[in-house]
Amino acid sequence: MGEASGWTSGEEGAFRYFVGGQYQRRRINESSGELEFDGDGAPDGGSWQDQERTFDEFFGTGRFEYDLTDADTLIFSPTFSSSKENRVQSSFDWDDDHTIFETRNDETRNRKRQSFAGYTEWQHEFDNGIRSRIFFDYQTGFETTRRVGHKYDIDPAGNPVSTPKLTLRDAEIDLERFAPGMVFNGTTGIHSWEAGLGTSRNTRSENEDKDGVFVGDRTFDVEEKIHYGYLSDSFSLLGPDLMTVGVRLENSQTETTDITGGKHRINEMAVNPSLQYRYSVNNDLDLRLGIARTLRRPDLRDLTPTLKDGKGTIVSPHKRGNPETAPEKIWDIDAGGEWHILDGTGIVSANFSVAVSPIRSRIFFMRNPGNGFPRRAMSAMVSSMVLRQKFAHPSI
Repeated sequence: MGEASGWTSGEEGAFRYFVGGQYQRRRINESSGELEFDGDGAPDGGSWQDQERTFDEFFGTGRFEYDLTDADTLIFSPTFSSSKENRVQSSFDWDDDHTIFETRNDETRNRKRQSFAGYTEWQHEFDNGIRSRIFFDYQTGFETTRRVGHKYDIDPAGNPVSTPKLTLRDAEIDLERFAPGMVFNGTTGIHSWEAGLGTSRNTRSENEDKDGVFVGDRTFDVEEKIHYGYLSDSFSLLGPDLMTVGVRLENSQTETTDITGGKHRINEMAVNPSLQYRYSVNNDLDLRLGIARTLRRPDLRDLTPTLKDGKGTIVSPHKRGNPETAPEKIWDIDAGGEWHILDGTGIVSANFSVAVSPIRSRIFFMRNPGNGFPRRAMSAMVSSMVLRQKFAHPSI
C-alpha cells in the first residue's frame, strides 16, 4: 500500500555516523475454496475461506564510530524492527449438495513482533602491530499473538441460527541473547595468526493458552550457554601457497524446562580442528583442499520434551521435541579449483564437498508415545559437485 525510507551519513572530526530507516504498510487479500466429492462423483461438502491481512512494518539501523585516539576506535551499532499484523478471516462449510453454507467461522488474529539489537566494539592497535577487538552483542525480542474466533450455524440467507462458540488463544515468545568476547590478531615472521575467546547466553521462552488452558508443547523455557576459544595460523610452505591451520574449543550447556517444571540438562564439549591449503599453480589456476570439524546447533524450539498428541498414524503422529539433542559434530571435506580465463574477466570453478554427521531430531510416535529419547538416530553423508562460470563484460 505504501513505503517510505531514508538514510543519512556523515563525518565530523573523529566522529562518523550512518542512520537509516524504512516504514512499509502492506495488505494481502486471499480467498480459497475446496469442493469435495464421494467415490461416485456426487457432491460431498467442502469449504470456502476469505482472508485479509494488513501489515505495518518499521526497520531502523545505525552505525556510530568515534576515534578516541590514533590507536583506539569505539563502535556502536543499534538495530530496531517492529511488525504489526492484523488478519481478518471468515470460513464457510458447504452442505453435502454444494447448495448453501451450513456453518461460519469468523476469526481475527493480531500479532506483534519487535526486536532490538545493540553491538558495541572497542578496537585497539598496539605498537608492535597486534590488533585487538573487544565486543559485546545484546539482542532481545518478542512476539505476541491473540486469536479470537466465533463459530456458528447459519441459514440459507447467512443469518446466525445458533449460539456462537467462542475460541480464544493467546501466545507469547520472548528471546534474549548476551554475547561478549575478544579477538587478537597480528603477524609474527611468516605467520599471520588470530586468537579469540568469548561466551554467549541465549534464552527462549514460549507460552500459549487456549480458552484459558495452557498448551503443553508450546509452553517451555530453554537456556543455552556457550563458552569458546580459538586459535588460527596462516603461513606459506612453498611460496605460491597458503596453509591455514586452526582449532576451536567449545563448551555448551543447555537446560530445558517443560510445562510441569521438569528440567532436562545436557553439557557438551567439542574440539574442532581445521586445515585449509591453497596452491597457485600459475597466475590463472588455483587449487585448494580443506578439512574441518564444525557444529550445527539445534533449533531451541525442538528441545521441549512435552508430548503433542496426534492420531498415532503416519499422517498425524504423536510428537515431541528431544531435550537430549546436542550440537551435531560434522566433518567437512572440501576440494576445488578456480581457473581464471579471458585475461582475468572470467572464472571457471569446480567444487567437491563431503559432510558426515550424526543426526538427533524430533521424535515421532505411531502408537505408544513411550518415555525414551534417542541418543543417536542416524548418520548422514552428503556430497556435491558444483561447476560455476562467471564472465565480466569489458565495458563494466
